[in-house]
Amino acid sequence: MVLMNIAKQVLRTMSTFRLALVQLEVNEVKIKNIEKTISFISSAKSKHADIVVFPECFNSPYGIRNNNFFPLLIIYYF
Repeated sequence: MVLMNIAKQVLRTMSTFRLALVQLEVNEVKIKNIEKTISFISSAKSKHADIVVFPECFNSPYGIRNNNFFPLLIIYYF
């Protein structure tokens, strides 16, 4: 029985895995981003995800609605 369970697990890991892709709105407050991230990881774990993928800059202010740095880019590049 134990060998059968091990064999089933080996076959499962060799043939399939569950991937969770997360898209989230980031915040300027990094701790809030981390709290959201932990929540998404917990949710994915409860659904038996093997891998959880987040956006590249999930814990940074890039892409937020506060675009104060754009005028500096325009002055620098133009």
